[in-house]
Amino acid sequence: MFAQPAQPTQPPQDDHVNFVTATSGVDKSNKDIDAVFYLWKTYLSANPDSARQNPLWSSSANNSSQRFIGTDLVNTTYNALFGVTLYSQMYHAYRATVLSITKQRALNNLNNDVYVIKTLFGLANCSGFTLPLCITEVAAVREGKDFRLANILPYNTARWQKHTMGTLTFVTSPDRTFNEQAARRTQRFWDSLASSLRLPSTPVEYYLTDSHDNIMKMIGFDHYNGAGNVQSPRGFVDARNALVYGGGVGEWAPQEFAFLAASRAFPKAHYYFLKGYAALSIPEGAQAQKNSEKTLYWQMRRTSEYLRTHPALTDNVLAVQQIDTSGEGESAMNDVMDATGVWGGIVCRAAQQKGGAEAVRALFTFSDTDEGFFQALETVLGIKRTNVNDWLRARLAEYAR
Repeated sequence: MFAQPAQPTQPPQDDHVNFVTATSGVDKSNKDIDAVFYLWKTYLSANPDSARQNPLWSSSANNSSQRFIGTDLVNTTYNALFGVTLYSQMYHAYRATVLSITKQRALNNLNNDVYVIKTLFGLANCSGFTLPLCITEVAAVREGKDFRLANILPYNTARWQKHTMGTLTFVTSPDRTFNEQAARRTQRFWDSLASSLRLPSTPVEYYLTDSHDNIMKMIGFDHYNGAGNVQSPRGFVDARNALVYGGGVGEWAPQEFAFLAASRAFPKAHYYFLKGYAALSIPEGAQAQKNSEKTLYWQMRRTSEYLRTHPALTDNVLAVQQIDTSGEGESAMNDVMDATGVWGGIVCRAAQQKGGAEAVRALFTFSDTDEGFFQALETVLGIKRTNVNDWLRARLAEYAR
């Protein structure tokens, strides 16, 4: 009836070595480059989607942030943005081609022997042209006699400014002026969320730079579908690793931190409820208007207008997941709103009105399946599955006035 981000696909149990190759320009006659290529190929061929700590990744805090040891941030970021893991695509049609393996000068003495592996993930279509999915960069660092993989993020941001406030660390690009007042506001907001949702103390890093493209570049995406387009300010969350990213946005980011808090507290909750809780958490009123924040009320108004001009979609509003919010002269690809937060926000608001914070938390205790979504509505709000569509339309009309 409606979809949420797909879950990672487990690979078949046969050999995947043929999924990874290198261009002729990769000099495998060089002993170190050949070792790095074999390491990367081995990793991609041995269930890299596994949640376990991978022994092929660096175990040294000198090579990567201690929090990210054994964690592939390129893969978790792709999953956070697109709802599927990057490497699961290889088990269908995509293949990995190593474009280059380049030795890099060490940054801030993090490591004296660092190679960067640049890989194209793509497929050949029927015309023979390559359809690229993305181009990624991952580091390989020497540990003793062997190489181990490491995230490129700590190397790319080694010279960025770091400002720690409580459990939050703001990591800002050198060209930015740090807004301490806004950061303090975010810290207080995060502390209130952590208390409300009973989160254990968790270190969180918030990376900020001037654009989404630059954030992706820092993480390790040299190219991704949509790169280079005119971009609005954008933030997103890697909940698994307690990371928040902001491209062109400020230190005050309530929606991203609310989504992170709910996702950390209830990792198996339905995606719509997590997005709805985040949208509901954006402060309304004059302060929000001053900061041009897209509050839940703003999102509901845009959704209501969109459905008014697309009446055929009202038969199943849960299937409406993206809404074009561009105006004349704007980029439609750039101005697409995620409507899942609207439907989830309506449910969370109704639960809040009925039973306060405890009723909202109750929504998160159901499974992340479609069935779990409908069970939550019936149990917490008394809305039967057959009435959900009409109920959502009525609440949208009421709340968007």
